[in-house]
Amino acid sequence: MAVVIAVTGVLCGLDIIPISKSVKVPLIIGETKESAKEILAENDLTLLVSGKKEAQIDLDKDLICEQTPVNGEKLEKNSPVSVYLSTGPKMGYMPVTVHYKLDEAQEKIEAQGLKAEVSYAYSDEVGKDGVISQETVADT
Repeated sequence: MAVVIAVTGVLCGLDIIPISKSVKVPLIIGETKESAKEILAENDLTLLVSGKKEAQIDLDKDLICEQTPVNGEKLEKNSPVSVYLSTGPKMGYMPVTVHYKLDEAQEKIEAQGLKAEVSYAYSDEVGKDGVISQETVADT
C-alpha cells in the first residue's frame, strides 16, 4: 500500500497523473485590459472580454467594470475570467438652473447624474436661496 501511495505521489508531481489544481480569482475591476491580462496570467488564468457596458461605479473608458467569476472565487488553472469594459463616465446634460430655488436646481442637476457644487453670494435680483448664476453652460 505504501508503495502505491509513493508511486502515485511521484506520478502526480510529474504531471503524469493530473490532479485538479484550482486558483483564486484576483480582483481586476478598475484595471486596463493589458494590466488584467498580466494579473490573470500570474494567477494561471486567462482574460475573456465579453463586451462594453456602462459601469455601476465611476470608471474611465476601457477600464474593467465587471468580472465573472468575482474576486476570491476558485477556478481551474487556465480558465477564463469574463470581463466587461467601461464605456466611460456617465454623461448628462447640464440643465438651466439660474433663477430656480437651490433645492430645485440641485434636483435637476442630480437627475442628470451630475453633482452640484454650491457657493453663496448676495444678489439684489435673485431672492434668498435662488440661483444667481451657473458656471457650466446649460445644455452642454
